[in-house]
Amino acid sequence: LSGTLLVIDASDLSFEKVYLQKEDSCGVCKLEPEEITFKSNRIITKVNAVCGRELKSTYIVVPEKDLDLDLQKIIENMDKSYSIVLISELGFALNKNSRMDINILKSGVGIIKGTQGDKAALEIYKELIQE
Repeated sequence: LSGTLLVIDASDLSFEKVYLQKEDSCGVCKLEPEEITFKSNRIITKVNAVCGRELKSTYIVVPEKDLDLDLQKIIENMDKSYSIVLISELGFALNKNSRMDINILKSGVGIIKGTQGDKAALEIYKELIQE
């Protein structure tokens, strides 16, 4: 099944194969993805590049443990260049300059789409969670 995604529909037990190929213009597809680690007094976080839609660079920030973030405090203190798209009990979604989409969950997991690299994604994440 190399290069293939097997999709199973449990409602009727049907199977479908979706053939995948690398996208030459995708930084993740053409390179070996690297992982960076950020450590502070409070958290240890890993940042991974993933394939993103619309060929925008996408990074997932995963803390080593659940951070139980105070989402309201983060929203109150964030820079005014962010516009709020959605707020829920579990997290929030932001947009910045109509080019960058950011999702932060209460657990501390973050998805940052549209940055100029993993270090930039990590800086945005640290700025938002006030680390």
